[in-house]
Amino acid sequence: MMRTPMCHVRNANILITWSTGALATDMKKLLRSQLIVALMLTALMLVQGQQTASMAIEFQVVDFATAQPLQDASVSLLGPQALNGTTNANGTAALSIPLGTYTLTVSKAACSGVGPQTFIVDETAPESIVIKLQCEQTGADPVENPTIQTDRTEYHYNDTITWTASGFAPGAYLQACVGSICGGVLQADRFGNATGIFVIDLTMTAGTQQLTILNIITGTSTQTQITLSP
Repeated sequence: MMRTPMCHVRNANILITWSTGALATDMKKLLRSQLIVALMLTALMLVQGQQTASMAIEFQVVDFATAQPLQDASVSLLGPQALNGTTNANGTAALSIPLGTYTLTVSKAACSGVGPQTFIVDETAPESIVIKLQCEQTGADPVENPTIQTDRTEYHYNDTITWTASGFAPGAYLQACVGSICGGVLQADRFGNATGIFVIDLTMTAGTQQLTILNIITGTSTQTQITLSP
């Protein structure tokens, strides 16, 4: 019959005796249990991290032609989770989206939809996204009642006029002119407001001139007088 080796440790007046064979077996079991627990905790932490990591993203849906916000547009995401939102009066829908790859669809009645298209949400995703839908135009054109202001009323050659206009149609294309000389075209915001500059040309005649801001699509304009001095 094979005997199990015995180990003895004498410390002061205490004699400790144990079986080395039993100890090795117990240690192996302990290490195996600790390893299993560690792996389970790691897996749990990874799952919890995947479940809690998310990004808050605001979707703004506007009309492509007018830049007006679109209410009651549907924003849908299908991926690790199925998420849905509806835009408010400002055309926005805010969603808290767990990280992952989704299929994005945006739709509204009487408008051409967007998607389905791939939409990746990670730490680099933007906080807000503007989505433009092509919608059927119904009813009369927006009423325009534009006004204009300038930074001052008297200018010299090579001076720059800074002007601010409001009351145009949302997204209107505007052009500034002094007499027969016109500047570049810029687009008003979704409220019909715009700010631009105009450089006084040396060929302009000194004296009283008229600064005109023109909607090149509808022909609506607003004017103010300025004075040019040599």
